[in-house]
Amino acid sequence: MRLTPWLLRYPVSSHFALACGISWSGILIAMSATDIKLPDLRPLDAGLLFAFMLLGPSNSRLALTAVR
Repeated sequence: MRLTPWLLRYPVSSHFALACGISWSGILIAMSATDIKLPDLRPLDAGLLFAFMLLGPSNSRLALTAVR
């Protein structure tokens, strides 16, 4: 089954799903790879997590624009 018709039929839902998926997967990978603990969060670690939060929505919009 192709994913493109679903992405074009439900653009808001697909944007939300992609944005959350990209952001949270990046955050979880960063937290597991660098052993970040939330109570002991350093400024550099907070910046890394914030970067992943910004990458999710922007990359999902780029992906959805490329599908069209």
